Amino acid sequence: MTHITKGLTVIVCITGLLLPAQVPAAELLDTTGDATAPPLDLVDLHGRQHSLDDYAGKVLLVNFWASWCVPCIKEMPGMQRTADTLRDMPFVILAINIAEPQNRIQKVLKSMDINFRVLLDKDGSTFTAWQGRVLPTSFLVDPEGRIRYRAVGPIDWDTDEVQATINKMMPDQQ
Repeated sequence: MTHITKGLTVIVCITGLLLPAQVPAAELLDTTGDATAPPLDLVDLHGRQHSLDDYAGKVLLVNFWASWCVPCIKEMPGMQRTADTLRDMPFVILAINIAEPQNRIQKVLKSMDINFRVLLDKDGSTFTAWQGRVLPTSFLVDPEGRIRYRAVGPIDWDTDEVQATINKMMPDQQ
């Protein structure tokens, strides 16, 4: 457990003691697509700005994580396999690290073969705006910028069921 700098938000990492290491696709909770995704304006590990507008027309997997959260780290290889499978599709992963020093993030990522975008939520305000409470928490955002699915806890992103859910969100499939 860690405290965000303002001390108001407590982040809890869901561990294997509370949930199995991989949550089945049924745990992708349909949010009916009515909620517009909150603003997102963050820098990546190279100092480049990213906002949701940069990804209009694409399906987004927005994943909030921390290096100390074992389930967060365990789900990342499946996220990478999903990114690899969908590399020719309008699909982007934005893995948003919560309030950690950049050198710690880079050390963890160096140990994995991850090439999706990692953004920095330096004070946890984006996580709060997205109503995150535990790590990992992920959202699937449709090409119009609406949150369609939410996952609280780790998920096996490269299962057939999850892949089918993502594929149904693609612009030519709606």
